[in-house]
Amino acid sequence: MGSLATGRAFMFTVTDYDARYSLRVYPLPTRRPAPPQAPVPARCPPHSPAGAVAAGLAGYVSRTFVRSQEASAERLRAYFDQPLEFSRYLAAERLIANAGLSDERRAAVLAALVEAMVAGGGQDKNDGSDGAESDGAGTSARA
Repeated sequence: MGSLATGRAFMFTVTDYDARYSLRVYPLPTRRPAPPQAPVPARCPPHSPAGAVAAGLAGYVSRTFVRSQEASAERLRAYFDQPLEFSRYLAAERLIANAGLSDERRAAVLAALVEAMVAGGGQDKNDGSDGAESDGAGTSARA
């Protein structure tokens, strides 16, 4: 193999049962390193305005992406909150039905419940609370 290192071809022979093969291996040409780059002249225009424009564009794109993600997350949250809200209405209806109220009082309470459903329709989403509900005594209990 010494001849390959020196840049000359190397030949070897292989015998397989009744056949004989002769192979000649040629060295591959090596790449020469690229010549060194000349330094940029001192009077070359600065590229800082292009960097500022690129940074501004990146900020705009990232802000738009974050706003889009927030809107998508809010829609997804509303999608998953709807069954919980509906189960609360059903629980309130069951409580009213089992309370043993007179027909007039039951109708008044159901009317108030329907008004709360229509008016409040998820008012606790953006009320600034952390998901705690008040029990009327100044304390809060987790739902």
